[in-house]
Amino acid sequence: QGFIGCGCVSGELRYFPSRRVVCEMASAVSSAKLAFRTVKFDEAAWRMAGHVLHLDASFGAGTPEARSLHSFFTRLGEIAGDVPVEHLRLWESSTRAQMEFNPEHMHALASVLRGAETEQDIQKLRNIEQLSEQVASARGLVVSAPATNFGPPFVLKQFFDCVLHIGLTLRECQGSRPAPLLGGGRPLVLLTSLAADAGVHDYFVPWMSHAGALLGFDRTFIVDRVLEDSIAAAPAVQHMIAAMTTGGAAKNSPPPQAPLASATGRDGEGESPLEWDQEGLIGWLRAQGSLSEDCLETIKAARVSGELFRVATEDDWRSEEFDLEDQDITRLLALQDQFRSAVGEVAGFGASSDR
Repeated sequence: QGFIGCGCVSGELRYFPSRRVVCEMASAVSSAKLAFRTVKFDEAAWRMAGHVLHLDASFGAGTPEARSLHSFFTRLGEIAGDVPVEHLRLWESSTRAQMEFNPEHMHALASVLRGAETEQDIQKLRNIEQLSEQVASARGLVVSAPATNFGPPFVLKQFFDCVLHIGLTLRECQGSRPAPLLGGGRPLVLLTSLAADAGVHDYFVPWMSHAGALLGFDRTFIVDRVLEDSIAAAPAVQHMIAAMTTGGAAKNSPPPQAPLASATGRDGEGESPLEWDQEGLIGWLRAQGSLSEDCLETIKAARVSGELFRVATEDDWRSEEFDLEDQDITRLLALQDQFRSAVGEVAGFGASSDR
């Protein structure tokens, strides 16, 4: 009832929602209000302290991601002391059970959003609310995952499917895309074995950048090579620490604009990113990773400055003048969001825990 069609995912039949259910969801979303029903979300406590959330979708010890992760957290401890870290291991059976999201959850969510929920609906969403609170309240996000078939491992995609919901982790904004519950400007470090310069298609990094930004983690640092020791991890760690020690994002408001660190060797010299010439912009774009050399050379030849990069539209990138590949365009749009946000906020350290 209310579902038509079916598909097979990992040996399980999954049913697709009918037009009626989709319309029901859309109507509920239009009147959604932020509310956790089964989780106590203490925003004041979030302002005072916080944790780094690690989403582990790697294939275990000895993998490139596991080696990079060890180097990263070793260096983070050396610089920042006892940072509170919560590890969520997405392949574990208990975590996968918590991430279950099926048509019954969809109906329960629609009922909650339109204010017609039952106690059964609320309890149905308990696990999803717990995951959502854990990531929405994180001060920083670390993701360790390989690229599988040019995209994210399915357990990582499943996690974001569970936690990205209007009225829970997102708020609706008239005339623009949804905004994260607690604002933006927080750091995301992606540790992956993706070979960005091997000529392969990369849908993982653009997707990860967009998904992270929807939760407020829009200051992205990509590590696509193995970090063999803590020294090699220093740039990624410095990126996270810089974002975690510059204040607190105001709820439901965009982060303030402030200079980004350019990668030109000039250390920015106090200039705003809007003042960068094409060399300053190219240095920063190159440091973010996953743009092809052809794309970088095209942008450089077009003499795109910081200000031009800020105002460029998707139509501009798709014009014959640039003649860019789709994957480069997707990545550029994600980087523009990061550029416009410019800085992040966050503070607070403590002890480590596993979940």
